[in-house]
Amino acid sequence: MAHSKKCPHGRHSSPGDPSLVSLQEGAQTIGVCVKTLRNWISEGRLTGYRLGPRAIRIDRNELFALARPLAGSHTRSS
Repeated sequence: MAHSKKCPHGRHSSPGDPSLVSLQEGAQTIGVCVKTLRNWISEGRLTGYRLGPRAIRIDRNELFALARPLAGSHTRSS
């Protein structure tokens, strides 16, 4: 039987489960406005999850998956 990890807020998550965060937390994490995340949800670039009449959450992993390297940029080796 697989054990789930306990989250700081008392919720449990298992590997493969979405790591849901508020729009405010997601926006702060990647440095964009909440309105930008709402636009991305409307455009279908990001999935929004409604938890109540006003509460919307996004998957943190899906948010990070939107990031792509710029064309022509190279990583430096140390």
